[in-house]
Amino acid sequence: MFKIDVKLSVFNQGVIHVVGEMKSQERLAILGPSGCGKTTLLRAMAGFYDWDCERFSLDDCDLNALSPESRRFGICYQEANLLNQLTITENLELPLRYNSPFAAWGKLKREKRVAEYLENLSLSYLKDKFPQQLSGGEARRVAVLRSLIFEPRLLLLDEPSVGLDDSSKDGLMAWLRDKITSLAIPVLIVTHDDEVAAALASRVATWDVSQKCLRF
Repeated sequence: MFKIDVKLSVFNQGVIHVVGEMKSQERLAILGPSGCGKTTLLRAMAGFYDWDCERFSLDDCDLNALSPESRRFGICYQEANLLNQLTITENLELPLRYNSPFAAWGKLKREKRVAEYLENLSLSYLKDKFPQQLSGGEARRVAVLRSLIFEPRLLLLDEPSVGLDDSSKDGLMAWLRDKITSLAIPVLIVTHDDEVAAALASRVATWDVSQKCLRF
């Protein structure tokens, strides 16, 4: 069970109280307008912003006391943020190099895991390509895979369809829904798009900025 009770300072919104719970394999979408603090919330959860924390735990483990790397959260931002000088295989190796227990692995073992994940997600054809050779939908798929390959305890998705045309968006949503439904971890999606929320989530919470509070 994931539990949160925090106060978060959001630019132009002031202090927002966020309180809620998620079941161990729940897919929750937080639906709210641009600028309400959705991305700030995800970054704070990942450990990159400070907040006033009453409770922030997963399976009764106090997450707020852990460094970002120790939390082992997978986070996929609005931009794919792939490194253009590296191949897709090399981009996907990076999380394995810096997350336990994979950090002790040799290069061949990391490459084998990347190849297996690419094959399982029908993306093997991208393994030797560079990010600038990918379409927007392909780059987003690789970014999602990068956030999953080190077996995170929680997956955070920030506006997963932003910047895609309708055809690419529909294809990505079908692919993503299939992948995250099979995960044995909680998944938190923040979006302003009610179609994305309906497509991906098992539960939807609405961020009402006028109340200065988000409950889910």
